[in-house]
Amino acid sequence: MSTLSLDRNLYSALEEAVGVLRNVAEYRLEEEVEQRMQELAERKDSCSSAEREEHRQFADFWRRRTLQKLQAMNVLKRLHEVAPQLVGDLPDLAVDR
Repeated sequence: MSTLSLDRNLYSALEEAVGVLRNVAEYRLEEEVEQRMQELAERKDSCSSAEREEHRQFADFWRRRTLQKLQAMNVLKRLHEVAPQLVGDLPDLAVDR
């Protein structure tokens, strides 16, 4: 396997970018937020309009964040194919919530 041969500054910048991508890919909701979303979902029929709006905003945020996570994981996989030593092990998202 060949080693990635790049300028030291470029390699350093790529390492930082991989770190950011990894943070996005591994993001998890805070437990309190997840519990609140679950609570609102379970009693959606009896929620006030303010609570329904709160749940809608949570759901919209989570949909956007999930898309970002998938995009970050896709880029990490692509980078891993061309420079596995730069990316290291890919995050395991199989247990993601």
